[in-house]
Amino acid sequence: NIHTSSPPTLETSKKANILPTNSANPTVITGTIAKLIPKQVGSPVPEFIIDSNNALIGKFDTNIGPVEIDLDGFYGDETVSSTHAEIYFENNQWQIKDMGSTHGIYIKPTGKTRFGYRTNKPEVLNSGDEIAIGKIRLLFLII
Repeated sequence: NIHTSSPPTLETSKKANILPTNSANPTVITGTIAKLIPKQVGSPVPEFIIDSNNALIGKFDTNIGPVEIDLDGFYGDETVSSTHAEIYFENNQWQIKDMGSTHGIYIKPTGKTRFGYRTNKPEVLNSGDEIAIGKIRLLFLII
């Protein structure tokens, strides 16, 4: 599930799903929630909350339908493919992969001053990394 919110909040929370193995001994599985914050001043959406295991990033297309993180209306959206990238939680880490986009994905790891080369395979995301989806830059945070 993706939620857009206005204004951004400082709330930090984790989502817990309890799957009991038996009534005396429940096992708690904690899923991480992440968010993408546009770096663009005056962006149409202040943040995207990702509280499911995966989300498609792109733009609405009448042939394909809606995407969870829709970047239509952002400055630079002409560089975003309809199904540009997928962000997902797997093996206890957030990852992103290009879905065959025209303008690619670039990642600037936390603490670095420059973006790396265009990604051509799934990449691990860390809280504080900056992602460029075409020309649109987003801050990735685990909350």
